[in-house]
Amino acid sequence: AVARLEGGRDAALEYIEQLQGATGQAAHDRNRAERAEEEVREARLRQALDAKQLEAVSHEAGEARRLRAELLDAEAAVEELRKVELDAERIKGNESDLLAALRGARDEIASLDSELAFATTERGQEVVALQ
Repeated sequence: AVARLEGGRDAALEYIEQLQGATGQAAHDRNRAERAEEEVREARLRQALDAKQLEAVSHEAGEARRLRAELLDAEAAVEELRKVELDAERIKGNESDLLAALRGARDEIASLDSELAFATTERGQEVVALQ
Protein backbone atom coordinates (compact mmCIF):
# COMPACT_ATOMS: atom_id res chain seq x y z
CA ALA A 1 0.00 0.00 0.00
CA VAL A 2 2.89 2.34 0.79
CA ALA A 3 4.45 1.54 -2.54
CA ARG A 4 1.20 2.29 -4.27
CA LEU A 5 0.90 5.60 -2.36
CA GLU A 6 4.46 6.46 -3.15
CA GLY A 7 3.80 5.59 -6.82
CA GLY A 8 0.66 7.75 -6.75
CA ARG A 9 2.61 10.54 -5.07
CA ASP A 10 5.37 10.24 -7.69
CA ALA A 11 2.74 10.26 -10.44
CA ALA A 12 1.06 13.29 -8.82
CA LEU A 13 4.43 15.08 -8.55
CA GLU A 14 5.19 14.25 -12.17
CA TYR A 15 1.73 15.51 -13.16
CA ILE A 16 2.31 18.71 -11.14
CA GLU A 17 5.66 19.17 -12.91
CA GLN A 18 3.92 18.68 -16.26
CA LEU A 19 1.25 21.20 -15.26
CA GLN A 20 3.90 23.65 -14.12
CA GLY A 21 5.75 23.17 -17.39
CA ALA A 22 2.54 23.60 -19.36
CA THR A 23 1.65 26.66 -17.26
CA GLY A 24 5.13 28.11 -17.85
CA GLN A 25 4.85 27.38 -21.56
CA ALA A 26 1.37 28.92 -21.62
CA ALA A 27 2.69 32.03 -19.83
CA HIS A 28 5.59 32.20 -22.28
CA ASP A 29 3.19 31.77 -25.24
CA ARG A 30 0.87 34.42 -23.78
CA ASN A 31 3.82 36.85 -23.41
CA ARG A 32 4.87 36.16 -27.00
CA ALA A 33 1.30 36.74 -28.19
CA GLU A 34 1.09 40.01 -26.22
CA ARG A 35 4.41 41.15 -27.69
CA ALA A 36 3.17 40.25 -31.16
CA GLU A 37 -0.07 42.18 -30.58
CA GLU A 38 1.95 45.16 -29.34
CA GLU A 39 4.16 44.98 -32.42
CA VAL A 40 1.06 44.86 -34.63
CA ARG A 41 -0.38 47.91 -32.83
CA GLU A 42 2.92 49.76 -33.21
CA ALA A 43 3.11 48.82 -36.90
CA ARG A 44 -0.44 50.08 -37.43
CA LEU A 45 0.40 53.32 -35.62
CA ARG A 46 3.55 53.74 -37.73
CA GLN A 47 1.51 53.04 -40.87
CA ALA A 48 -1.12 55.59 -39.84
CA LEU A 49 1.60 58.12 -39.00
CA ASP A 50 3.32 57.44 -42.33
CA ALA A 51 0.01 57.95 -44.14
CA LYS A 52 -0.60 61.23 -42.28
CA GLN A 53 2.95 62.39 -42.99
CA LEU A 54 2.57 61.45 -46.64
CA GLU A 55 -0.70 63.37 -46.78
CA ALA A 56 0.95 66.36 -45.09
CA VAL A 57 3.91 66.23 -47.46
CA SER A 58 1.55 65.96 -50.42
CA HIS A 59 -0.42 68.95 -49.13
CA GLU A 60 2.80 70.93 -48.58
CA ALA A 61 4.00 70.03 -52.08
CA GLY A 62 0.69 71.26 -53.53
CA GLU A 63 0.99 74.46 -51.49
CA ALA A 64 4.57 74.90 -52.68
CA ARG A 65 3.45 74.49 -56.32
CA ARG A 66 0.67 77.04 -55.78
CA LEU A 67 3.08 79.52 -54.16
CA ARG A 68 5.62 79.01 -56.95
CA ALA A 69 2.91 79.78 -59.52
CA GLU A 70 1.98 82.93 -57.59
CA LEU A 71 5.66 83.92 -57.45
CA LEU A 72 6.01 83.46 -61.20
CA ASP A 73 2.88 85.57 -61.73
CA ALA A 74 4.27 88.26 -59.43
CA GLU A 75 7.62 88.22 -61.25
CA ALA A 76 5.81 88.59 -64.58
CA ALA A 77 3.79 91.50 -63.18
CA VAL A 78 6.99 93.19 -61.94
CA GLU A 79 8.57 92.76 -65.37
CA GLU A 80 5.48 94.27 -66.98
CA LEU A 81 5.67 97.22 -64.56
CA ARG A 82 9.32 97.74 -65.50
CA LYS A 83 8.32 97.89 -69.16
CA VAL A 84 5.56 100.40 -68.35
CA GLU A 85 8.05 102.52 -66.36
CA LEU A 86 10.48 102.50 -69.30
CA ASP A 87 7.64 103.45 -71.65
CA ALA A 88 6.63 106.27 -69.28
CA GLU A 89 10.21 107.58 -69.18
CA ARG A 90 10.43 107.42 -72.99
CA ILE A 91 7.09 109.24 -73.26
CA LYS A 92 8.30 111.93 -70.83
CA GLY A 93 11.41 112.36 -72.96
CA ASN A 94 9.25 112.59 -76.10
CA GLU A 95 6.94 115.04 -74.34
CA SER A 96 9.89 117.26 -73.45
CA ASP A 97 11.13 117.12 -77.06
CA LEU A 98 7.63 117.93 -78.34
CA LEU A 99 7.26 120.86 -75.93
CA ALA A 100 10.63 122.22 -77.06
CA ALA A 101 9.61 121.81 -80.69
CA LEU A 102 6.28 123.53 -79.94
CA ARG A 103 8.08 126.45 -78.29
CA GLY A 104 10.36 126.67 -81.32
CA ALA A 105 7.37 126.62 -83.65
CA ARG A 106 5.64 129.35 -81.61
CA ASP A 107 8.81 131.46 -81.74
CA GLU A 108 9.00 130.89 -85.51
CA ILE A 109 5.32 131.83 -85.90
CA ALA A 110 5.85 134.96 -83.78
CA SER A 111 8.86 135.88 -85.89
CA LEU A 112 6.91 135.31 -89.10
CA ASP A 113 3.99 137.34 -87.71
CA SER A 114 6.39 140.19 -86.97
CA GLU A 115 7.87 139.98 -90.46
CA LEU A 116 4.39 139.82 -91.94
CA ALA A 117 3.25 142.81 -89.91
CA PHE A 118 6.36 144.73 -90.92
CA ALA A 119 5.93 143.73 -94.54
CA THR A 120 2.25 144.62 -94.44
CA THR A 121 3.02 147.97 -92.87
CA GLU A 122 5.80 148.61 -95.37
CA ARG A 123 3.51 147.58 -98.23
CA GLY A 124 0.77 149.82 -96.87
CA GLN A 125 3.18 152.73 -96.74
CA GLU A 126 4.22 152.06 -100.32
CA VAL A 127 0.59 151.97 -101.43
CA VAL A 128 -0.12 155.23 -99.60
CA ALA A 129 3.01 156.79 -101.09
CA LEU A 130 1.92 155.70 -104.57
CA GLN A 131 -1.49 157.25 -104.21
